[in-house]
Amino acid sequence: MASAFAHEGEFLSKNHRLYIGLAAVFVSSLLVGDLIGGKFVRVFGHTISAGTFVFPVTFVMTDIINEFYGKKGARFVTLVAMMMVIYAFIILQLAIRAPISADSPIPQPAFQAVFGIGVVLFVSSLTAFLIGQLCDIYVFHYLRGITASKHLWLRATGSTAISQLVDTVVINVGLRYGGSGMEFDLVDVIVSSYVLKLIIAVCLTPVIYALHGFVHRLLHVERLSLAEMGEAETPDAPPWGPLARARGGPLPGQTRTWSARGGPRACPTARGSARAAGPERDARPRSRGACRAAGPPPARRRG
Repeated sequence: MASAFAHEGEFLSKNHRLYIGLAAVFVSSLLVGDLIGGKFVRVFGHTISAGTFVFPVTFVMTDIINEFYGKKGARFVTLVAMMMVIYAFIILQLAIRAPISADSPIPQPAFQAVFGIGVVLFVSSLTAFLIGQLCDIYVFHYLRGITASKHLWLRATGSTAISQLVDTVVINVGLRYGGSGMEFDLVDVIVSSYVLKLIIAVCLTPVIYALHGFVHRLLHVERLSLAEMGEAETPDAPPWGPLARARGGPLPGQTRTWSARGGPRACPTARGSARAAGPERDARPRSRGACRAAGPPPARRRG
């Protein structure tokens, strides 16, 4: 991946700058969401956390990072964000326990009430974040594999729908039964929070397409190849059937050859049907001129 970022004459390439910018927005949104998540608000008669309005930004950042930098890029940002949350928690705990000055404009009780994140809330939030992010990354790339990298809306919305269901259940169950002392209607909070997150995720689909177009057309940043991402070609996608046609790959009983025009095409073999299996079968082409040997044809002379 490092070679893909190299760009002579620049301190940071466009790929570098985009990745750092997306990671910064992602980590900032996560930290702010955790800080304000302890306040519950009423929306259309339902109780939800104030952090619900901020976390959707992390959905968008995760999808863009997934799309352009692959699983390794998304996992790295997830680990960085997790370490930053731990770092922020430690700093807040030290600040709360530090002796307060008589000249402090903010009294100790008010400061502790705002920034005093409980251990149960911290552990529940961090656990839900980590599990939800790993689910999001896996589902996103699984859907990208089975759709042959088409339908961005499907993998973006589908991965968010599954990961946020896991995230919402884990954090609220941890808060309700983890000894935090918080009393609330567990089912109502889970359902209302998840439905709101799902609605926001669907509404943000045009934003994801807009950011994708902005990055691709205006910033001229190309998505890293699967080899540069360190991933297999079309992950989790079967190498046959309609998806193979969409990728231009051979179907069962076909070998990849080169047409007279110089492009790759699939060549049916004499006994190359889906029923043909085993090395003992004859895999010769139907006729000597039907398919050329695998590889590009020699260049023709002109004139």
